[in-house]
Amino acid sequence: MTDITQQNEPLFHRVYIAVPYADRKAASAKHAIYDSAQQAFYVDTRQNTLDNFQKWVVDPSFHASEGMGLGTPERDLRAFLDANGAALPADKDVVMDGTKQRVQVEDDKPNQQSGVYVAYLDGTPAGWFSNFRSGKYHKWAFKGEKRPAHEGHALRANAQIASLKRDKARTEKYLAVAESASSFYHAQKPASKNHPYLNKKKLSSTFNAKQTDDGYLILPIVDTDNKIWSIQSISPKGRKMILADSKKWGHFFNINGVEIGKTPFIIEGEGWSTAASIAEDTQMPVIGAVDSSNIPSVTDALLAKQPTKGVSILLAYDDDVDVKTGNVGKNAADKAATKTGIQPIGPSLPENFKGNRDFNDMHVVCGAKAVFSHFIGHIQTYVKKHSIAATPMDRRTAAMLHDDLSATPPRQEKLQQRDNFAQQQRTAANSAQPVHGKARTKCLQTQIQSP
Repeated sequence: MTDITQQNEPLFHRVYIAVPYADRKAASAKHAIYDSAQQAFYVDTRQNTLDNFQKWVVDPSFHASEGMGLGTPERDLRAFLDANGAALPADKDVVMDGTKQRVQVEDDKPNQQSGVYVAYLDGTPAGWFSNFRSGKYHKWAFKGEKRPAHEGHALRANAQIASLKRDKARTEKYLAVAESASSFYHAQKPASKNHPYLNKKKLSSTFNAKQTDDGYLILPIVDTDNKIWSIQSISPKGRKMILADSKKWGHFFNINGVEIGKTPFIIEGEGWSTAASIAEDTQMPVIGAVDSSNIPSVTDALLAKQPTKGVSILLAYDDDVDVKTGNVGKNAADKAATKTGIQPIGPSLPENFKGNRDFNDMHVVCGAKAVFSHFIGHIQTYVKKHSIAATPMDRRTAAMLHDDLSATPPRQEKLQQRDNFAQQQRTAANSAQPVHGKARTKCLQTQIQSP
């Protein structure tokens, strides 16, 4: 960040002004500087004051008049948000200062805000809106009255500088939040295996989860160098929250602390419990993309670091179908797969299983052996198809990929122990999900095929 900031520092002192052709000599006489790349004059505020150039200072907030029927950027943005599922209260103004604004979306509970938008008023008003519930991302730009060319050039140049300033402020904020997140995470104690959320998900491993004194799980969200950028907290009742003003995009849960770039395979799941279930059942390197909207950016980050691009990542998506939003997890995985050529993998559950379907559900209903077989079949297929046996890998992974896995006594015994533990948890829960008993029997009787 330091190099970029130093490089752009002189630009932060520029204010571009709208000088018509007839006033060029007058502006030069006042020591305005012409920028041929931007086709506009600017004032260096370190050497001059804007008071001498007021007649040419362009007002970024002026746009089309009401009388022309084009409305205002504020009205246009509100209509855009409403059309894409945001539930913005009528008495709340839209914010157009370049900061992230959380909003409720359709079907949110009263305490939820599953949408975020950013809008800018400088230059041509523009922005974007992301609906985490639907997994959709939308861009917005205001189409108002066109300005004279010299005004447009000045506005565009000022908008670019404003964008650089926002990037600088955002990066500084991200770094400050990352430092706080890391300090907070390392100050907590290791999570208890008896935590209510872990019991609910039937997980016997805590991996790198920590726990606060009041019972919240604390999960680190990291980059490909394992630097902590944010944390997710999960209450004993399962409510999830990500640290405000933190950088989530392209970052993930590194479930078993694998060193990215030095392993031949990584399984990329979605949420923490789903990824942790896969890691517990397969003992393979697993990361969780936090949510479906983050899958494409996390996949890009992993591929940039992985040595065997296109074959080293398996996308394990949540197969949750919603009447309104569709299958958000599968759609996000398909999007990433289309771009990268990586094959997505969904969970295999009995037809009579009710509710959402992800790999934690498969872990609970079908057991560790079923999850293990499901993934190892895919991995072995990739190994044979791409002939990557010579790829550097640790001995444990090599054994899992090339040995007769079902006949390995230590592995089979460990999986059986996990199934026994899960069965004990189910017995304790008893009637929590009555369909699971029949579903599990059917699960274990069905041979899960490799792709």
